Amino acid sequence: MLKITDDIFRIVYTQEDDLPDVNSYFVKSKKLLIDAGPDSLQNLKILKNSLREANMDLSDIEFVIVTHHHLDHSGLLSRLPSNIKVIAPDNLKYYGSSKYLDDISTFFSASNFSEEFSFAIRKNFLREYSPALSNLKYIPYKQSKTLQKNLGIEITQMIGHSSSDLIIKIDNFLFTGDIVLPKVFFNCIFELDEKNQMGLSGQRSSYKKELDFILMNQEDLVLPGHSHPLNKDETKKIINDSKRRMRRTETRVRKLLEQGELSIEEVSQSIFGSFMEYSTFLPFSDICSIFNE
Repeated sequence: MLKITDDIFRIVYTQEDDLPDVNSYFVKSKKLLIDAGPDSLQNLKILKNSLREANMDLSDIEFVIVTHHHLDHSGLLSRLPSNIKVIAPDNLKYYGSSKYLDDISTFFSASNFSEEFSFAIRKNFLREYSPALSNLKYIPYKQSKTLQKNLGIEITQMIGHSSSDLIIKIDNFLFTGDIVLPKVFFNCIFELDEKNQMGLSGQRSSYKKELDFILMNQEDLVLPGHSHPLNKDETKKIINDSKRRMRRTETRVRKLLEQGELSIEEVSQSIFGSFMEYSTFLPFSDICSIFNE
């Protein structure tokens, strides 16, 4: 457990397959855990050991806030005591429902992707599916106003990195999930729209609004879902770099489409060809967010 202040502690979880470490934060005075972390017995052990270092245990956690539905932040919820009150995005249960699986099938039935491209994207969709979420008892963001007031915190729900991101302000600190991360090229992650089984309309512009919101509201540190705490200068540089990369990609896509009609798969391959050998889903997400504007 890493001490940020006398009241705020950072817990770092590991992931498999060379995926980045994940942060959760324990706010001692509020008995609040921000993000549960990825699901594994090893990470439950990390949480217990981290709390023990500060002379605490799982019984000292009364509340959990999940910044977004991605399983590296919500997965460990299923192993935590059931009496803990959980505040989560309104749509969290969708990602554990049979409807989510049906919507994946509907999406691919309507697409014209190659078999290899479809396989890579479907694998990422399924990676975010967890049946445990469908049975989870939690307080949706829209019903959390009273609890926010009682805890002395402020939560803002936005769309951008995911279909529903919660930004939490406690004193002068912002807990921002995965919205602002250093050394991350793709951060507007493709999400199915629960209403029409297609990509979220306007997700890219909404993500830019998230970045602006953080810039305008940061007072002390930004505490992200991965990597180290960010001071104002670091946050500003990351956001400016992200916007510059986004503008550059948007220009390249526009120039490609001026030459003739191309599919999302073709544009992804054209712009990110070499990177596609490492990851298909992230370039796909980036290009989709431009097409869906």
